[in-house]
Amino acid sequence: MSYRTRLPRGLPMAIALTLLCVYATPARAADDTGILPDEILKKKKKKKKAKKKKDGWFPKLDAGFTFAFSQSQGVVGVTDGISMALGLVLNGGLEYRYRAHAWITTLNVVHTQSKVPGIDTFIKSADKLELASYYRYRFPSLKMLGVIGGVKLTTALLPGSLVLTEDTAIDRTPDDPTDFYDLAQAQKAYRLTNAFSPALFKQFVGGLVKPYEKKWLNVDIRLGLGGVEVWTREGYILKDNKDTAGVLELKQLRDYQQVGAELQLALTGVAFDKIVTYGLHAEVMFPFYTTIDTGDLTGADLFNIEFKAMVGIKLWKWLSLNYALAVLRVPLIQEDWQVTNTLLLTVKANIVK
Repeated sequence: MSYRTRLPRGLPMAIALTLLCVYATPARAADDTGILPDEILKKKKKKKKAKKKKDGWFPKLDAGFTFAFSQSQGVVGVTDGISMALGLVLNGGLEYRYRAHAWITTLNVVHTQSKVPGIDTFIKSADKLELASYYRYRFPSLKMLGVIGGVKLTTALLPGSLVLTEDTAIDRTPDDPTDFYDLAQAQKAYRLTNAFSPALFKQFVGGLVKPYEKKWLNVDIRLGLGGVEVWTREGYILKDNKDTAGVLELKQLRDYQQVGAELQLALTGVAFDKIVTYGLHAEVMFPFYTTIDTGDLTGADLFNIEFKAMVGIKLWKWLSLNYALAVLRVPLIQEDWQVTNTLLLTVKANIVK
């Protein structure tokens, strides 16, 4: 006796259709092994490629306002009165890019007026205008190398004055004992320099090296030939002789031109999702030609040195805390080091972005 097992009607056809779908349908997604098809892999690779910088004009302008206030009365070692500071910070730029060419112009303005106990009027405690424009070309075959040339103007916006708490004799010509003293009246501005003076107009042309270029650190090294013209408009600086009590001596500034070898170094970067910005900039120029007599200054004593460092912390989109250190030595204007420390709480607005 034999038995036959009869399959349900329609089951063979269902099995055949299932096998046909499995083997005939193209793979469009990852299988159980986790291997992605070629089409999806190609798309992912394209996303990882760095975006190419666009050509064209790129303007930028930021305006910042600073304010500080303090009042003291009866505090040991502190003069009674009100201290107040009002300031303006302006940072702008205009860049044009075309392939390996770039023309970059930057503007930096810092000005602060301060009121301190003992002085009736506001006096400027920070005043700087810096305008720079330069052309840069980076070799397409080796982008870390290039050539650069440009100009930079550094000056003050407003006149410089000396404000004293009591009447003081001023000696404008210390080398001439026959000349009469001048008088600086108490609480009145005694003019030392005019507006937009002294003005330093610098030129530079040379080679460019960018050995490292990332968001968190950008290294820029320049070496070449530099020139500078200084216009003082017959201004003065304070050059007091401690041996002459009750008299303040001044030194008259001189116009001159220089040419020499120059080295520039810049380190800049951002971190923590653009919350922290930092930078360091240094310039050293050794002049081998000067149009005026340098006197006792020779060799390394004639080096023009500029060093700047800054750190900024963005507290909100419109509020930031910024620290800046500026060290400057221009021996034919001021033999001593000029050091400025600035800590500002800045309310900033993006006018052009």
